[in-house]
Formats: sequence, structure tokens, C-alpha cells
Amino acid sequence: MHICVTGSNSFIGRAFLHYCDHHDIRVTGIDLVPNDRPDCIHGDITQDSVAELIPENVHAIVHLADLSKDPDCKGLARKCFDSNVMSTLRLMDIAAQKNCKQFVFASSEWVYSHYLKDGPVTEDTVIDISKHTSEYALSKLVSEANLRQRYAQGFCDTTILRFGIVYGPRANNWCALESLLNQTANADTVTVGAGETARQFIHVDDVAR
Repeated sequence: MHICVTGSNSFIGRAFLHYCDHHDIRVTGIDLVPNDRPDCIHGDITQDSVAELIPENVHAIVHLADLSKDPDCKGLARKCFDSNVMSTLRLMDIAAQKNCKQFVFASSEWVYSHYLKDGPVTEDTVIDISKHTSEYALSKLVSEANLRQRYAQGFCDTTILRFGIVYGPRANNWCALESLLNQTANADTVTVGAGETARQFIHVDDVAR
């Protein structure tokens, strides 16, 4: 099996490469951030030239690269959509050209962000796009819709993963759970935020699996 991973040097990307290494899965990684692995290439998914980096007949494209935080997109709709929507469309076209067999898209629980105070939601929950104020969430929803439309027209098998907040061992960019764990280990006082802002968390190794 040969998998192409965008965002291969991201937090999730590194965990996924580690998983592939332990399961004899061949990988081609693409990222703007340099990686010393020989199977990882410097590349920009916002450029058409990324097509030259994706192998023919690759089994799957796992698309992790994007502006992955709501604050990175706030008030920057054009930048956000260029990175998250247009690049996904570009990769979909490339996947079809390269005879890719599966496309895996990293979406987010942010698509449910306006339901935070309304109780549990599932993937069958109807999402009202007009109620969203998050450019990041909108970019994910639009890409999901594009993938569903293309799949209905004969695109390869497609998987959309709406991740919760991903946590795990890392030196910085902690989420709330990682901060709490650090306080538990090192501080005399542990401060917990308001319950109404609670989110769903998932360990990075579970994401990789």
C-alpha cells in the first residue's frame, strides 16, 4: 500500500507517519515545513505544481494540510478558503488524474460549533451553514460538500473525519486538556475553565489509527 499524506510534518501527520512505519505502509509526505525523512517532500498544496509530487496510482491521499485553527482564519476568509477549500479542490482533481483509490479528508468538530450549548450532536445532525460565524468551520463544511458532490459523480472512495480537539505529547501549541495535564503534573493549583466551553478530545495516536 502506498499513501500520500499532505501536512506530513504536522502534529497529526508525524503521528500518522509513525503508524505507517510500524505497519509497513509506504508513504509519500508533502509539507511546507522541511522534514529530514527521505520519503517526505517540500511542497505547497496551494500551487498546481504539487501534482508533480503525488505518485501515479497511489492507494490513498490523506489530506491533513490546512489552516487548522479557528484563530488562524478569523477575519481572513479569503486566505482561509484559498488554503482549505481551493487546495482541497486541487487535490481532488489530482487524485482523479493519478487514479487514486481513496481520498481521506481531515475535517473538524468545528462544523458543529453553533451547537455547543444544545447538547450532543452526531454526524447525522443537520447543520445550518447560515448560523456559522467561523470562517474555519465554513471552509471545512464547503470542502465536505465538494467531496460529497464529486463522489456522487464517480470520484474515488471518500472518507471525511470530523476530529475533536487532538491532544498528545508535544512541546507547545497545547490544547486545554494538555494544559490541564501539565498543571496536574507540575503545579500546586489546577484551574478548569467553564463547562459550557467543553469540547471533545481525541489522542493523536487514535487519530492516526
